[in-house]
Amino acid sequence: MPSNLTHPMPASPLLGGQTQTDPLAALQPSIAPQPITWWPVAPGWWLVAALLLLLLGVSAIWILRRKRRQQATRYQREAHHLLTWVSTLDKQDTLAQLQEIARILRRAAISAYGREQAGVKPWTELVQLDQKPVFDDSSLHLLGNCLYQKQAPQPEEIQHLLTQAEHWLQQLPSCRGTKE
Repeated sequence: MPSNLTHPMPASPLLGGQTQTDPLAALQPSIAPQPITWWPVAPGWWLVAALLLLLLGVSAIWILRRKRRQQATRYQREAHHLLTWVSTLDKQDTLAQLQEIARILRRAAISAYGREQAGVKPWTELVQLDQKPVFDDSSLHLLGNCLYQKQAPQPEEIQHLLTQAEHWLQQLPSCRGTKE
């Protein structure tokens, strides 16, 4: 009898009375497969990673351009808020309103065109730089003559000037020195 037989089986009449060993006892333990690794990843994951990087890059470029655009047009938003504030001032003190409107428009023009170009021009040229005329003759008269002669305009004239000033602000270009 071999020595590796540990569990002899009883003799079987079919096998001629020979003793058999248990075949399960002779089995060796199974070898476990190696765990599946995450690297290298499947081609689909490479595609997903490339799309995410592309999306991240496009988003970063979009955010930077939007931020630059907002910075370049910030003076327009501030001027709009200041003009809104001027419209809430005392309606009887139209000369003070006119002075504030002129100050706001001059600041906006200097922001848009630079001090060298807009800081030295008279009102009639300043408000028509690089764009179609927005201000009519009565508004130009207010800015050019009434402002310096200390003549108080009518409240209706101020409202008309405010409307034209808002339209003019929307037409101004972005700040000089910024790229879009």
